[in-house]
Amino acid sequence: MAIGDITGLPTEIRENTKAGTVVATLGVEGYDTADLQFDFSMYAMVWYGSVGNVDTFSDLFALEGNQIVAVRDVRYQAYDLNSFHYELEVSAHDKAGNPVGALTGSALNVVDYLDDIRGTARADTLKGDTGMNKLISGAGDDKLYAGRGDDVLYGGAGKDVLSGGWGEDTFLFKSIKESTVKAADVITDWEHNSATRDLINLTAIDADTKISGNQDFDWIGAKKFTGNAGELRYEKEKSHTYVYADVNGDKKADFMIDLHGSHKMYADDFLL
Repeated sequence: MAIGDITGLPTEIRENTKAGTVVATLGVEGYDTADLQFDFSMYAMVWYGSVGNVDTFSDLFALEGNQIVAVRDVRYQAYDLNSFHYELEVSAHDKAGNPVGALTGSALNVVDYLDDIRGTARADTLKGDTGMNKLISGAGDDKLYAGRGDDVLYGGAGKDVLSGGWGEDTFLFKSIKESTVKAADVITDWEHNSATRDLINLTAIDADTKISGNQDFDWIGAKKFTGNAGELRYEKEKSHTYVYADVNGDKKADFMIDLHGSHKMYADDFLL
């Protein structure tokens, strides 16, 4: 009896896939699935730094007929900060016990996706995890700690403290009222000098209130305001870097962000 290739093995699964979800539907080329029985085993391959990859027992998935099903919710942070993937092994035989599908292995990666973590109108402390998070606070003086991953941090109203942690983070502002000269938001760990680059997103703010529509800012670097509405500039003062915006052309800052540390800023640090 010919040995066929096993089909349907997955290579990735999205985090937060719920228990009971069918992860894969298996088959063997050249055979009717109704005539087959499958054997299934799995383990997690976890990377422990200098130790390397370690085979770790896992029963996250189970075989039901010709389907692989999640037994529990799938977590991107299943092994804390350690990188990992699941190894699935499947073989098949007919009802008489004759092998028809050779033992086949498949590496299954868990795909991270953006989790929304929301605050209230009070002063909140929001904390992300090792995956991608979108931290959205409300009207209070909030503290946002994104953790590991490429995160989006939005402080909203109030004087907020924003910490992106590891990863390429985006600090989002939607109104000049959200970070004023008297109550500026603070970015504690701005990073733009390596392969990891943070961004400040100002696209939702109308840079020029003197004309209708939503105008882009004009980056002028370290130069002083000239009296043209829509200018965006920065200053370095000891251990702080300040970003200022003038939206009405009066040469005064209507919006400010306080970045901890002395940084040279560039136009491509911003989405304007």
